[in-house]
Amino acid sequence: MSIAVDFPALRETHTPVRREVREPVAFPVEPIVEEAPDAIFTAAEIQQFHADDAAAVGTIARIMTTLFTYTVIIMGVVIYWTLSVVN
Repeated sequence: MSIAVDFPALRETHTPVRREVREPVAFPVEPIVEEAPDAIFTAAEIQQFHADDAAAVGTIARIMTTLFTYTVIIMGVVIYWTLSVVN
């Protein structure tokens, strides 16, 4: 299969370029199969990990919300103070 590339602005000075496009060659690939080791954690431990992760996410979200609110309040105070000093 070939594709002709033709730009009208370059028609007077250049000839169209023809490029050959080759189809990809498929090589047979053997799947890599490894033996899975025995489970390191029990199902109860994995559930506890999920619960701990959920608690950590909640704590991080509260901290970020608090810092954002604090920043917005401080920005408001600084804007008010700046405008009161300028005027």
